[in-house]
Amino acid sequence: MYDVPGQGQDSLLRMVNGHEIWLEVAQRADRGLDIEILYGDCMRTDGSIDMSRIVSRVFDPDGLEIIPEMKSVDTRHFLELKAVKDGYYTSFADLNPVLISISQTAGCKLGPRRCYDDIVYAGAFRQMAKIIIPFGNTGGAPPGHLHGILDIIPRSAHLVAGREIALSLVYEGNPVSGVCVEAVSKEQGRIAARGKTGADGIVCLPVYGPGTWMFLARHRDRAKSMADEFDETVFVTTLVMGTAPV
Repeated sequence: MYDVPGQGQDSLLRMVNGHEIWLEVAQRADRGLDIEILYGDCMRTDGSIDMSRIVSRVFDPDGLEIIPEMKSVDTRHFLELKAVKDGYYTSFADLNPVLISISQTAGCKLGPRRCYDDIVYAGAFRQMAKIIIPFGNTGGAPPGHLHGILDIIPRSAHLVAGREIALSLVYEGNPVSGVCVEAVSKEQGRIAARGKTGADGIVCLPVYGPGTWMFLARHRDRAKSMADEFDETVFVTTLVMGTAPV
């Protein structure tokens, strides 16, 4: 699942306390794109991901799904694709849900609460990541909701340093209010701003400087639970965008 080798308490605690996955992209000269799937905190890698747990989807500028090629180099995982047409490419990575139980005496355990004694909390954790990649001549609005049970959708195609970005958060296809969304600067390696979505599911966050930014939301749904298995489902989603010149 996470970390190489094996699955230890430290790895489980990191997921419970806030580690997430995100996507970053490198462009090759032949119109190729390498999209790396990363795991850590505040855009600082910490551990790695089991390739077998990753489900990926990529959409071209027309909203049509294309099949990327997956490759691994040591513990790093990439999606490879070729940008055939200009516009916005949108890539997603999902991790299969993992059940984590917390014992009052033994700490974090992998699996449902029924498997252990003295459990004070059990959650199903589901992580998703998204990146919007502008390629060549772009224009118009950014892609809307294409995939994902919890999805951050930028209201503007351009992320501009020194300006706010408006983001919509949808859960099961509908706007969701009262969820905290964080803005993380890769260059600073920290959370630079945070805010809660309004009744319309929209939050506006400042982008203080140039570079790569990650927007992160965590949404807990106690209705998605199962007796003797887990108390709630925790959805974590990230969106990565890069700033454009003013």
